[in-house]
Amino acid sequence: MAVDFDPALVSWVKSPGNLWGIARHISAGPISVIRRVRSRVERGSPLQESSPEPSLISQTEFKTRHNLKSQGWGYIDEFFSIETHQNLLKHWPRLSDFKAPGSDWMKSYDTSTIGMSREDYPNFPEPEGFISSIFRLLFSEQTARLVTALADDGVPRFAMNASLSWARHHHYLLPHRDSNSEDNRRWVNFIIFVDGASPALKSGGTSFFRTNTFEDVLFSPHSLKNTAVYYDTRATFYHGFPPVRWGGFSKRIICNFATSEP
Repeated sequence: MAVDFDPALVSWVKSPGNLWGIARHISAGPISVIRRVRSRVERGSPLQESSPEPSLISQTEFKTRHNLKSQGWGYIDEFFSIETHQNLLKHWPRLSDFKAPGSDWMKSYDTSTIGMSREDYPNFPEPEGFISSIFRLLFSEQTARLVTALADDGVPRFAMNASLSWARHHHYLLPHRDSNSEDNRRWVNFIIFVDGASPALKSGGTSFFRTNTFEDVLFSPHSLKNTAVYYDTRATFYHGFPPVRWGGFSKRIICNFATSEP
């Protein structure tokens, strides 16, 4: 759950200064219905398209910046192998497979109808297409070991849910913190950027801020092409992105990892 928004930005989202956002939220229902119809009419489904088994870049080749244990966040220059990234670009779902921004005015971007949770993982539908294979990779022991190593506290973490999102013109995510889970598990959240424009901060690249405004930037991704940011949800900084400028965009995979026990 998102918490600790700046009151001025909360007021802005429903003010005349955010006409694009207001129009999108008001029309979200009809747009989502139209997209569902288009998705059924259009032939083929990204979920069913097959490609070679995806893979991460070798853990020894990961180029990370900053330290999750000491700073609460990190950045990865390359996440998937080159072949996997190219296939992910090829099989990225159509816009008709995404829902328009909904009732949460603090978060404005398209979210995919395709996703996976820990409960889905053992029985995810067959035959596997490339997107479902990506989800399985993120839920694999290989990825769990990577995240556990990055956390560097000796506590194993496992993927709990994964989803796709697509930020486009004038979408935004107000800077906020994530509330701690009721079961006190320790979470590390990943935002994996598949593709995007530059500069990242103005193209939907989730960034870190010292305060809950857009002015005090702590870190912004250097690129939105096969990179990732990750953070400890207990950290005190904020994350989000300002309204995406015209021509900007980012295609992202969100994956959340948690310890099996508090």
